[in-house]
Amino acid sequence: MKANHLPGLNTRQLVITLLIVATATGANLWLHRNALPLDQARFSEYGFSIEYPRIYEYHNWGRPDGSTGPNEFGGGVQFKKYWEGTWNNVMIEWNLETSTPDLEARLDEFYVSMDNSGCHIDEKYEQVLSEKDGYQMLQQTYTFTEETFSAGGARFIATTGVWCQPWPSLHSNRLYIFTYITFLENTSTQQVNETFQHYLNILDTQT
Repeated sequence: MKANHLPGLNTRQLVITLLIVATATGANLWLHRNALPLDQARFSEYGFSIEYPRIYEYHNWGRPDGSTGPNEFGGGVQFKKYWEGTWNNVMIEWNLETSTPDLEARLDEFYVSMDNSGCHIDEKYEQVLSEKDGYQMLQQTYTFTEETFSAGGARFIATTGVWCQPWPSLHSNRLYIFTYITFLENTSTQQVNETFQHYLNILDTQT
């Protein structure tokens, strides 16, 4: 039986064409190897980066003393979404530290700032020592009520992790406070900790 060939192409031309297509495809895959899924976005500023769902809203604020920011010295960013009775909120706060801070004291200060903003702690679970990128981290899960969120208030569950790491560009240390928050009625302690860990893992503080 006589072999069928594409009209106008001999075997050598066909091989060359296939090689060109394969090379172009490989080059395209290489160029886009770090591309995000279409439903994801990447925030990269102030010395760290994190990926988050594109539908989330972004907000930021300055240093705790209200002097400047957000900038390399301090501030906070938030990625959140509220829809159909579901609430997801990822917060990252950072501040310059000239010495190694007491992590438990910094976590207590964070709770005081929450209370001052109308978020009243209802219950705290056991504190856990773990690590982020090789640095000791203190984390805790807790529930709180925010009176102004809705009529009668709303109850939330959150996990917060606090750690400190060197910040060479300013010849000092940087304290991170990382928090994940969701509605208490929609999740369990295990689920909130798993989601907290997911976002913590994709937070790159070595940028």
